[in-house]
Amino acid sequence: AGSWRPLRRTPPMWDQRGFPAGQRGSRSWRRSPSASAVPQRLPGARRTGSAAGSIGAASRSRSSQGRQEASRSAGAGAAQPRRDAAPHGPQALAHEASTSQARGGCALGEGRVLDAAAVLLTASEPLAGHGVTVASAEPGGMVLEDVQQLFYRRQGLQDLRAPGSVDFRALVSLRVLSLSHNHLVDIGPVAELPVLQELNVNHNRISDLSPAFRCEALELLLAAGNCVASLPSGGDVALSLLRRLSLFANMLADLDGLLVVLAALPRLASLDIGGNACCEDPSQRHGLVRALPGLAELDGEP
Repeated sequence: AGSWRPLRRTPPMWDQRGFPAGQRGSRSWRRSPSASAVPQRLPGARRTGSAAGSIGAASRSRSSQGRQEASRSAGAGAAQPRRDAAPHGPQALAHEASTSQARGGCALGEGRVLDAAAVLLTASEPLAGHGVTVASAEPGGMVLEDVQQLFYRRQGLQDLRAPGSVDFRALVSLRVLSLSHNHLVDIGPVAELPVLQELNVNHNRISDLSPAFRCEALELLLAAGNCVASLPSGGDVALSLLRRLSLFANMLADLDGLLVVLAALPRLASLDIGGNACCEDPSQRHGLVRALPGLAELDGEP
């Protein structure tokens, strides 16, 4: 009765491997080296007490510093825009105006004009992708009479007779003229080019080709993607040397009238006539081929 016995202790919270009893497979706990055997939590677990308060304050301080640095960066970026950013708004208008003037055109909003300066500038530039110069004369000493080839595409050109436009009568040596992808409706001045051999007016708004049909030296005429409903005939036709004619995607509907004009072109060997109402039916195409025995190519096919 008087013997001493030690008190029975509570079963240990940790097993021999350092895991809580009954949770041997858990890896989210690790044995604490302290005597109180308080489990440590994984990084990111919520902390309490003074340690959590100090950590939270440090985190908030870092976040505040990060926001201040981001604000200063944004302010600097707004004050100094990137040099490689594309201009927009009024800057875009000024950029377009300077680009147009450098190419010989007028400022945006005034309408593009094919003036003498634009002709000489274009004629003195190397052909894109070919590395050759359009005219042999030096740009500083070139005059309109020296220009032999002129390419003025995708310039928004609307009128060849606008005030300030070049006098086509001065282009006495011009042999190749390309005005494709513009907004031309009238090409009257083209008739004043005495030695013109190639004319490209694809993708404009032209309905009358009679000025081109008066160019006696013309060998190639490209007028696809326009509004041509009929071809000139009679005294307006002087194309005795024309070899290729492209009228693709126009408004030609009268096949009989078309055949009369085409039959008067003795050297015509290549014709693009697809995309017109006059040749939608295969029988119409067969009739066109029979009426033009000298034709070697129709719509790109022999």
